[in-house]
Amino acid sequence: MEEEVKNDKVEQLVFLVQKRVGKPMSVNVTQAIIESFGIREIDVQNDYGFTSISNLSQIVYKKILERYSNKIPLEKSNIMSIKLTKEDIKDFFKDYLIGIFYVFPIFFQVFCVVVFGYSLWVYSDFNILQSTSAVIGVITSLVLTGGVVTVISKQISFYWNHKNNKMVFQTTVYLIKFGLKLLFFVNAVFVLLSFLLEFFAFQMAILSGIYSLFIGSMLLMIAPLYVFKERIIIPVVIIVGSVFSLGLKVFTPLYIYFTHWIGLGFVVLILWLYLVRFFKKHNAYDPSYTVKDVKREFVVYNNYVYFFYGMLFFLYVFLDRIIAWSLHEKERFLYFIFFEKDYEIGMDIALLTYLLVAGVFEFGIVRFAKLLDRLQSEVTLSSIQNYGKGFIDNYLGNFLLLLITSGVAFIIELFILYSPHGYDAFFEIKLNSINRQVCIIGSLGYFFFSCSVLNVLHFFTLGQPQIPLKSILYSFVINLVFGLFFSRFFSYDLSVVGFLVGNVFFMLFTSYHLYKFFKKMDYYYYASF
Repeated sequence: MEEEVKNDKVEQLVFLVQKRVGKPMSVNVTQAIIESFGIREIDVQNDYGFTSISNLSQIVYKKILERYSNKIPLEKSNIMSIKLTKEDIKDFFKDYLIGIFYVFPIFFQVFCVVVFGYSLWVYSDFNILQSTSAVIGVITSLVLTGGVVTVISKQISFYWNHKNNKMVFQTTVYLIKFGLKLLFFVNAVFVLLSFLLEFFAFQMAILSGIYSLFIGSMLLMIAPLYVFKERIIIPVVIIVGSVFSLGLKVFTPLYIYFTHWIGLGFVVLILWLYLVRFFKKHNAYDPSYTVKDVKREFVVYNNYVYFFYGMLFFLYVFLDRIIAWSLHEKERFLYFIFFEKDYEIGMDIALLTYLLVAGVFEFGIVRFAKLLDRLQSEVTLSSIQNYGKGFIDNYLGNFLLLLITSGVAFIIELFILYSPHGYDAFFEIKLNSINRQVCIIGSLGYFFFSCSVLNVLHFFTLGQPQIPLKSILYSFVINLVFGLFFSRFFSYDLSVVGFLVGNVFFMLFTSYHLYKFFKKMDYYYYASF
């Protein structure tokens, strides 16, 4: 009986050592780990039945080697299952629908514009000056909150996964407050400079600032809901807010601006109330909240790369538009940029390429995360090189799905552009050659952009944000240089070429480094010990 107890203790020790480091590199490493558990030389004889820790370490090390050697045949079959299977196809359709559901609010806004000429922040009867103000508000809201939203996703996920609900609440409130302060400060400076320097019409600057504040606030409220997987509420609230705003437009004499702002304010309020309810449900809500427990230096140090990437991401997306709108033959009336509807229509249709592959992102990252879990729990050091090849196979499968989905999206865009039942059937002003040229080039750009985003999501999952930041910085410069060159020397609408060339580089740069990362998966696996 005593012998069985000692054998059980040895097996428990084998489990603890393996849990700590996986497969130890030598007997000496095994002995060091055993000693780190507080096991002394004097305890070994009575507790484990061995004369010394050295003898015990040899047995533990031998048992671990046996376990790993017995596991290799199983892993070979697992490596094969990394390739796309019928089960993966089923998961793809499920995850694809979930991904499309996430971008459904955008599709709903497009639907409202097509049917009613009105959405939560768009009105088809705005003149060029009003459209410019509203669009600047949208762009600044996305750029200014992009970094904060990315940090929210990263930092709150950390506390949420560690079930630290108190810090989840405090960090959420801290980051939302920071985002609101950033929105208010930058827009206030923009309005003040417009008044002092007269580079932008003062009243229109105020309108832009108000749109930016409302839309930015909505984005800040939405961000934590994605982390908590409370995502179904987002399209529901936006749809309800859109209907409410449309009702104000139809049944009240309010100006369009006020119907937009009241509708957006309604959405922000409902989202915040939902967040409060969520925190109360998880015993995290603290009305006497202070930021003393939020270590600002820790938040900044761990997330500044994500913050700058998030800001640059949206600035990069809109850069070609800004370049195109900054050069036009029409009188600009104190506007440093001037909204150009022909260019925007082409890029809006091209955006379908990106929106329709959102489900591929969801599927690809979920599948990649599952493989990482298997890497940590199943793979031996002797077979890690083969497993790295499996990650490449997995990525190529995701890329193939993205290529197919993008092809379907492009066919839909061609139908919209050239079919009599497409765009021209719904709008009084018909498409012209500029719309179509911008759309086709922009669609190619969005395809390469989608590939780049898929790569970036892999890097974020691996906790490697430096390469995405470098890549988007380089791509931004390329986008700027080529956009300025083609728009200034040929035609303003050819600034879209900068978007295309920048995204080709973005994809190639991130793909190259991701491939290198997969090839060195064994190195990162060793380093994790």
